[in-house]
Amino acid sequence: MSRNILLVDDHASNLRLSEMAVTAAFGSDYDLYRVETYTESTELIQELPVDIALLDIELPDGDGLRLARQVRQLSPDALIVILSVRDERDYFDLAYRAGADAYITKPYNMQDVLSLFHDLSTSQSPQSEGAMWVLFGSHGLTQYRAAV
Repeated sequence: MSRNILLVDDHASNLRLSEMAVTAAFGSDYDLYRVETYTESTELIQELPVDIALLDIELPDGDGLRLARQVRQLSPDALIVILSVRDERDYFDLAYRAGADAYITKPYNMQDVLSLFHDLSTSQSPQSEGAMWVLFGSHGLTQYRAAV
């Protein structure tokens, strides 16, 4: 069964890296949608159930965290991963509250991302346990619990 994977980033090079990561992690059994704007993304998720979403926070015409909330609402079982240069705790809290399962800071180590994708696709969502995975670029993976 084919999965729908949504990649959202306004930089073509980041979209290529994300595409390489999902291809390596999930093989070719998916339909890939590469989108560069918030507007295009919102139109697409209205028509398409999303299984996996890799979302940049800062888009030229909108907010990737708002988009994450919309994906979670329309596709409750989607795996949502935020990719961002922002590495402040406030952003982790916002991403968790938006429904993200993982937050990856850029730049990142591709092997660590592949391991994270494997873990996320074979286990229960960290959101269901009140947590989110955070991958600090090349500094490793940690489970994150948002401040209450």
